[in-house]
Amino acid sequence: MVDKAEWVAGWVAVNSLRWQYARDKWIKFKGTDKLAKYVLLILVTLFAIQLVRGVRRIKNSRRDSEVTKENMIVCDYCHVHFPQSEKVVFQGRVFCSKDHQREFNG
Repeated sequence: MVDKAEWVAGWVAVNSLRWQYARDKWIKFKGTDKLAKYVLLILVTLFAIQLVRGVRRIKNSRRDSEVTKENMIVCDYCHVHFPQSEKVVFQGRVFCSKDHQREFNG
């Protein structure tokens, strides 16, 4: 069985080697290919902009859907539910269209 101190020492050694490898790769990347670094920076920036736009679009669509809510009423002729803004009222009765109002009276 491995002693806790040995395990910690091994973990520190492995992770320090990982960081050293990553640092060496970054230094090579940093020194040799500036164009790739700028392209990566531009891609990250574009991704962040798209992310912000997506969040704004979601917030706006939620706000728009809340604004368009409307009461529904029932036609006295066909008994179909329809938005209150489309109603046709005749002699105290509510209809979904002028055709149904005419047929009801006719």
